Amino acid sequence: MAVPKAFVVRRGGPHDLPELGRLVDEVMRPYVKPGEGMARRFPLLYRADNANNLYFISDMGGRPISMAAVWRGAVVTGGVRVPIAAIGSVATKAEHRGHELASKILRHIWTDLVTDHVAVALISGRRSLYHRLGAVEAGHFIMTEVPAQRLNTGLWNGKAERISHYREDITGSLIAIYLAEGVRYSRTPREMGELLEGLAYPRRNTRHDLFIAKRGERIMAYAIIGASDRWQEARVMEWAGARRAVLALAQHAAAEYKTPSSHLMFRSNDWCMRDLVEEAGWPTTKSFNLGTMAIIDWHSFLAAISPWLDEAQVHHKAIIKATELRRDRYPSDGELTQWVFSEDGLDFPWPYAGELNYV
Repeated sequence: MAVPKAFVVRRGGPHDLPELGRLVDEVMRPYVKPGEGMARRFPLLYRADNANNLYFISDMGGRPISMAAVWRGAVVTGGVRVPIAAIGSVATKAEHRGHELASKILRHIWTDLVTDHVAVALISGRRSLYHRLGAVEAGHFIMTEVPAQRLNTGLWNGKAERISHYREDITGSLIAIYLAEGVRYSRTPREMGELLEGLAYPRRNTRHDLFIAKRGERIMAYAIIGASDRWQEARVMEWAGARRAVLALAQHAAAEYKTPSSHLMFRSNDWCMRDLVEEAGWPTTKSFNLGTMAIIDWHSFLAAISPWLDEAQVHHKAIIKATELRRDRYPSDGELTQWVFSEDGLDFPWPYAGELNYV
């Protein structure tokens, strides 16, 4: 079906959710049963109160043919709260590709976010159209391969439990553990419960489970871990809590999945985790954050992090002063974003975006 010459980017409403869910499943998960696709896996994106953050273009018959989904939230880090937007589900029907529909939608989203003073955008993926918007790979993390082993009392003297289906009774404990993390995405108890319900989301030859570490009856840590026929190792998508317990869960999950190791990412300045990994002698490599990201409103970003800059004045404020807060020091927005999140630049603490893919 032809695309209107003067096609218009629209923002969704609750009544658009079924059609948009079908569109994104048709493009990204054609093998799932109706109602079992992306909307179930990413409940925060596709719930009714977020429908206005789903952007799309329709054909002349009024059927959506291209879309992108946005989740507006915040990152809590360094004692400050930074407004962010996460962008994903960028999908165009095969017969309508080549008309730059996704690019038009993303430019519209960018304009709305800047107007609303959203400081940072995170995008799931590394496609060229994201780079054209100024999004880049940024943020330094450490990746380690945690070797498979059944729960090791030398590392963690508690017990592990694997949970493959949502249990409402543990949501309160998990959100309390998550909120104790100094660098995290803003998340309510309701949102945590919805995310846990989404664990059963089907992906081809892939499964995700929740692993919890307990001492007595108290939950001390958790990890969302996945395994796939396409991966050589298990992968830790999100974790929080006692570091020794998290590493023990990564070992235990790899053993349960019968993979040689679990792939785990952590911030380079998480000194407790870094010390434990180095003490264990496990190999590490430096890595960028997952996907791409961009500071899209520099002034809003500076306003949000100003308390952190004041507290970190011994080192970081000197760097800021040296640059005189001038963007013209950087030829591109991408270079500015990389400098802010680089160990050689401002080194502003930021969470791993793999967690946001879980969102």
